[in-house]
Parts: sequence; C-alpha cells; structure tokens
Amino acid sequence: MPLSLIKSLTLELKLSHYVMVMGWSGLYFCATKLEHMHPGWPALSELIAWVDVLVFLALSVGVLSRLALSPQSLVQELRQPVALCGAAAMAVGMILLSSVLLGLAQSGVQQGPAGLMGEGLMAASEVIWCWGAVIELALSLWVMVVYARLFLYKQNSWIHITPVMFIPAVGNVLVVLSGVALGHETWSLAQFVFGLTLWPVVCVLLVQRLSAIGPLPLGALPSWCIGLSPPCVIGLALVVFKAPLVWAWVFWALGSGVLGALIPVLWPMRHQPYAASFWAFSFPLAAWVSLSLTLLSSLTLSSSPTGADQAFARDALDLVGIALTTAMVILLCYLSAKAWGQARRFLRTALAQA
Repeated sequence: MPLSLIKSLTLELKLSHYVMVMGWSGLYFCATKLEHMHPGWPALSELIAWVDVLVFLALSVGVLSRLALSPQSLVQELRQPVALCGAAAMAVGMILLSSVLLGLAQSGVQQGPAGLMGEGLMAASEVIWCWGAVIELALSLWVMVVYARLFLYKQNSWIHITPVMFIPAVGNVLVVLSGVALGHETWSLAQFVFGLTLWPVVCVLLVQRLSAIGPLPLGALPSWCIGLSPPCVIGLALVVFKAPLVWAWVFWALGSGVLGALIPVLWPMRHQPYAASFWAFSFPLAAWVSLSLTLLSSLTLSSSPTGADQAFARDALDLVGIALTTAMVILLCYLSAKAWGQARRFLRTALAQA
C-alpha cells in the first residue's frame, strides 16, 4: 500500500474517534451490572471487554501512525477549541479501558496459568489509569486556557461553545470508577471534585451560547446527548465512594430528566443518515443504563406483603434490566456496523484514486 494512501487514511482518524472505546466500555459496565443480578448467566461482558480492547488498540495504532506520518495535522487538530475538547475522548477512553481491564482481572480471567493473566491485566489497568488520569487533567486545564484566550482576544467566540465540552469535564469524574479500587482514593477524589465543578460551568456557557447565537446546527445535534453523561457518571462515582444511596437516586433522577428533555431536541435527527457524531449517543446512554441497573440491583423488596408479590417485583426489575441492556447492545452493534461500512467505503474510494 503506497505511503501516500496510508497517510490519507490516518488523516481521517481523529482523537475524538475514541468515543468508540467509551461506547464499548459503557456497554461492558451495563453487561457486568446485569450479570451481577444473574450470577449464573453467560459472561457476555468478557466478550464485550475484549472487543473494547481491540477497538482501543486499532485506534491507537492509527493515531501513532498519524503522529509519525503527519504530526503537524495532529498539532493543528489540538489548536481548534472544539476538536481539543473532542480529543479528551482519548484520555477518557483510557480511563474507561482501565476499569474494563480491572473488571477482567477480578473476574474468572484471573484463573489462568498461575494467575499471570490476572496479574498482567491488573498491572495494565493501573498503568493505563495513571496515564489516562494525567492526560485528562492536563487536557482539561489546557481547554480552560484555550477558551480563556478565545474570549479575551477573539470575537464570535460563542460558536466554539458546544456540548463536546462535557467530555473533559466528565473524564475527571470517571477516574473514580477504577481509581478507588486501584488504591488511588485521594487522587480520584481530587479529580472528581474538579470535574464536579466544571459541569455547571459548561452548563452556564451553553445557556449563554444559545441566547447569544441560537441553537446548534443539525449535524451537531447528537452532541447534546453528551449532556446526559455528567449526572449519571456522578451517580456511579457516588456509589463507588459508598455515599448514601439517596444521592445516587437524585443524580439518576436528574439524568432521567435530561434524557427526557433530549427527546424533542434530537427528534429532528430521526431521518438523518449515519454520521460519526452518532457515537455521542453511545456512552451517555450506557452510563444512564449502568446507573439504572446499579440502583435496580440495590432495591430491597423485603417490605413486599407476600412472597408472590416479591417474586413478581423482582421479575419485573429483571425484565427492565434485560430490556435496557439489550437496547444498548443493539445500539452499539448498529453504530459499529455503520462505522465499519463507512471505513470500507472510504478505503475503496482511496484505493480507486491511488
């Protein structure tokens, strides 16, 4: 394959494409929650985890190739405010992958020869988490600097305010999911508080943006779904911190309110053809489903008046969990199939022009 063709292929790969890793990681969380509710079920989560790992490795090989062949394009991408926020998906993907690897290490995978696979996964989880957390914090601080300069020295800055800014904010909260289990409670708490403070700031900026220049263009509407992530991720983090469960329910209710508000906003997208921006639906919805399953599994039904009522209620909760997880599986398979088809079409076109 000619070097020019490889270069053109890598130029199509953006750091924001790591949202695919975020989506598959979110599906892994949903599957593990459902399996905890049904311990005897097949371990679908392990298959999802390895798919997630392969997606991460494929994207990383592409990004490293782009860095080697066209470093200036990567630098140029990081100079654009919206693209810089999207680039935080790489760090978020690393943090989430760390949680996935940690889950694999703590599951039956660790029963391999002398437990070496489990130990290797645990070590990889910690290394990836550390790098992801540091990169996430650095990118978040740099985003603040870039937007501060933007408003100080340039006009028409509101056009750069989009829901994509939620990605670096959410990433700081996500470090809790595996950071606490890895023994980094203080670091996780500090970054959690930092992300918690960024969330309302981004919300205020988005409200100001809407009043200043109006709604987002049609192609950017899927990014509104990212706004579902913060309350759901905060709720999951509070569960990890073993906070009173009522607070997790509060953030679940807030996230459900956001989800309901998104329906009329995203309704005009129903006839739009697939675009890479559709991946913005994946992780936020997975985070909401994961938090929902976590809270469903925590419900105590001992107050039911009869055993039959208790069994019926548990069956109803199980059906809800299965339905939500199945919907996420269908969504991720659909998005992945569309992304693969788009990549194949681009490759055929590039080969025909070579």
